[in-house]
Amino acid sequence: MNQTKPFWLAPLGCRQAFITAAGLIGVGWLLEMFSGSSGIVALVWPWNACVMGLFSLWLLGLAFIWKDHALIVWLAGVPMALASVLALCLLSMVAGIFPQDGEAAAGWLRTFGFGHVFNSWAFVLIYLLLLTNLGLAVIRKIIFWKRDKNAFRFTLKHGGLWICLAGAFFGSGDVLRWKMILKEGDESSRAVEPASGQIYEMPFSLCLKNFKMEEYVPSGFFKESAAGVSAMRRGEQMLEIREGAKGHWRDWIVRVEYFYPHAEYLPMGFQNDAAPDSARPPAAFVVVEKKGALQSFSGWVSCGGGTLPPHTLPLSDGLEWVMASPRPKRFLSEVQVVQTKGGQTFSAGIEVNKPLSVAGWKLYQLSYDEQQGAASEYSVIEAVRDPWLPVVYGGLFMLLAGTFLFLSDGIRSMRTHDQQNGGTT
Repeated sequence: MNQTKPFWLAPLGCRQAFITAAGLIGVGWLLEMFSGSSGIVALVWPWNACVMGLFSLWLLGLAFIWKDHALIVWLAGVPMALASVLALCLLSMVAGIFPQDGEAAAGWLRTFGFGHVFNSWAFVLIYLLLLTNLGLAVIRKIIFWKRDKNAFRFTLKHGGLWICLAGAFFGSGDVLRWKMILKEGDESSRAVEPASGQIYEMPFSLCLKNFKMEEYVPSGFFKESAAGVSAMRRGEQMLEIREGAKGHWRDWIVRVEYFYPHAEYLPMGFQNDAAPDSARPPAAFVVVEKKGALQSFSGWVSCGGGTLPPHTLPLSDGLEWVMASPRPKRFLSEVQVVQTKGGQTFSAGIEVNKPLSVAGWKLYQLSYDEQQGAASEYSVIEAVRDPWLPVVYGGLFMLLAGTFLFLSDGIRSMRTHDQQNGGTT
């Protein structure tokens, strides 16, 4: 007579792993509800390093003391890896679906931590489950090194991944993201912590020498004068404003006679400003006609900027033709850097996705005065400091090295197989 094995009796498999992951998520939601739905505050140095060390020692103790225990084998196995990774992906998808507004999230979003997924109890518990699985797998591979000829490659890959994940997780509390607001011509060494508004002194000062911006060609569209909204429906294309451009919209025809990328306003209209570093707004002279109508409309249009208000072209039927503000293509801040220690001074440019490194800080171009556009007199720089980044990079290097060995061993095995087949035929 067949006797059904108890569900939680070894050997454990995928079903138990997925139930464990789901249970941890449920426990995380309960902890979120009973802790005020505020999530977990990340630890800072040196407490995060101490907790990471204790967590590593705990994994070592589990792996060495109960190395052959069925529970440890299961925790370090593939089923638990699949369950923890899929659970982590699910929570990350939740973070992508719901706005991460933290305290501003309302109702059940805040209750279950959906408004702050990445510091919620559920996310932390699943992340620790993944680190446990990965850490035990690496330690057990080292313990049974002689049993597996690929142990070195496995240890490099998975050990490097563990270091990356652990460094990013435990070091998140030490990441600083502050803002420096620079006014053209002024030197400042102050940074603001956005959440609290607290001001800090940086180990360097920045002086904004110039703010530069390159813009895409502006577009024009029809607008309802009374409502102040676009008259164009979804799918209808705006006209890219270039000299000689022509466009059609329903019964209307638009021609661009003149276009100045940078224009100076005069009482009689606009004239071109050919200065290479001009921050004046663009302007265009357009002619708009309606099919079947005898009257045409012509005049200057401009999106405005700085002290110049927008100029539109009034039409019939309660419409007007307007120029939209051009989208920025590239903007950068030319700054002079003075380091507090040593007094070293140098000039540099800070651009989007091209940060400047100063005294252990990464400086990113964040924003500017969007109403002024290219004429902005101030620039907002984001200063980022992540002291755990070398740890993450070290783990990434190990991961890449292990992957390279895996690929090279695979290529070598294929060549050996081809040679053996070639020798027998």
